[in-house]
Amino acid sequence: MVISKVCIVGSGYLGTQIGVLCARHGYNVCMQDVSTDALNASKKSVDEYVQQWIADDDLIVPDGEIVKQRISYTLDIAEAVQGAGLVIEAVVERLDVKQEVFKRLDALCAPDVLIATNSSSIKVSNIEVTTRHPERVLNLHFYGYPWKRRIVELMRGKSTSDEVMDAAQGFSHSIGVYPLMVLKESTGFIFNRVWRAIKKECLTVVDEGVASFEDV
Repeated sequence: MVISKVCIVGSGYLGTQIGVLCARHGYNVCMQDVSTDALNASKKSVDEYVQQWIADDDLIVPDGEIVKQRISYTLDIAEAVQGAGLVIEAVVERLDVKQEVFKRLDALCAPDVLIATNSSSIKVSNIEVTTRHPERVLNLHFYGYPWKRRIVELMRGKSTSDEVMDAAQGFSHSIGVYPLMVLKESTGFIFNRVWRAIKKECLTVVDEGVASFEDV
């Protein structure tokens, strides 16, 4: 599975951040959305991220221009997925919307194209049921500012193949993020489940009078 182009469906806050990170690491990226305003906002955000990297001496000006040139924008989802080896869905967190998007993507993409959701709460198995090729569907769960919080959680569905998971793991490394492998479907993945337990214990420590709220 060769990935040279990444398509991002949903050009909001996190979709744009994923897209610009991919472009920074050499991938051609197409941002797709149903709203012209959303695409314009995405382009503005890309400019701001690149300018911040330059200001922080993380990037030189010519390379910043190259990053921006690698990103295209379109309202047409069929155009967006052309030539893409990986499609990452980052639309609103609603199962019915995601199912409709995946049904469309499954029809448009060749069977060897990876299709991932960035969902933070919806299980892959609830999305893959709308596709003819569920073996290529998975979850790539990024966190905000992924060039700072350099982790991504990879979770398979009921039908996701090992080959797809291996390809997604390799892709994650290629964009400078560490893949946390969720070995079976789990609401909350890894990070949020562990963080939830930590927060609960913090409240217990305060409630039992072991320490003050401020110290905890």
